[in-house]
Amino acid sequence: MAYFYHTTIKIKPLDTIELTSYSGVLTYIITLKILDSENPSNSIMVRAWKGLKPLSCTPIYRENKEAKQKLEKNIEYTFQTTILDTILAEKLSRALEETTMIRVKQGRIKIVECIEKIINYTDILKEANEKENIKTITVKFKTPTQFTRKTPTYGLKTTLTLFPTPTTLVKNAYKIWSNYSTIKLKTTLNQALSYTEIALQESEYNLKTIPIPLGEGKVTVGFKGYCKYEVKYIDNLKLKDIAATLKLAEYTGIGKNRTIGLGRVRVKLN
Repeated sequence: MAYFYHTTIKIKPLDTIELTSYSGVLTYIITLKILDSENPSNSIMVRAWKGLKPLSCTPIYRENKEAKQKLEKNIEYTFQTTILDTILAEKLSRALEETTMIRVKQGRIKIVECIEKIINYTDILKEANEKENIKTITVKFKTPTQFTRKTPTYGLKTTLTLFPTPTTLVKNAYKIWSNYSTIKLKTTLNQALSYTEIALQESEYNLKTIPIPLGEGKVTVGFKGYCKYEVKYIDNLKLKDIAATLKLAEYTGIGKNRTIGLGRVRVKLN
């Protein structure tokens, strides 16, 4: 489609909610619970979705600070959810009109307010096109991020990649755009990757690996921090398309487990 839905949801726990996992896991559960209030099969549809899921969530925040350990009773918190599929987005919109309270395993949560925005892909593309002769791209990884790759040595087993190489970053960003946007880019994924290999190079980074509790004793890992990429060779056509896909990732997240708040980024073009 030519647009997507980006919604800010304000919640107030009616009980103290212990966070036994990363808070993004809870936002995903809350979002699915809200969707199920419109139709109980909605969460099944999302969980069974093949390929890149159209739904991504942020962690839970209180006054711009990420919630950890627990959500206090009667204190307001916020999180955001982005839905790239029109039908699913409309289901969430209808559900939010009717839903005032949901119950999760840890307790009751009141839905206080929701602010829904429609974001046009053309606006993201326009913002990127207004940038001339981009010399550096800086990506701040605000929440833990992880990528995956197929490893031939292990029989094409999928393994985690915990460093944002230029090609890994561009490949992931391009796939989200091409899977859901009807606004076509001027360069294909292969053209963008060929250009990235010769034109973009890490010039500075500060990253750290951190554990991510998933609940029930399960733990994964991701990296946070920033990485700055220097543009060695400027091709404005390809570079602007790459910039647009990276700006989209500010809404959708990037990499693996975007549904539970991983891969939230901020992109700066200079």
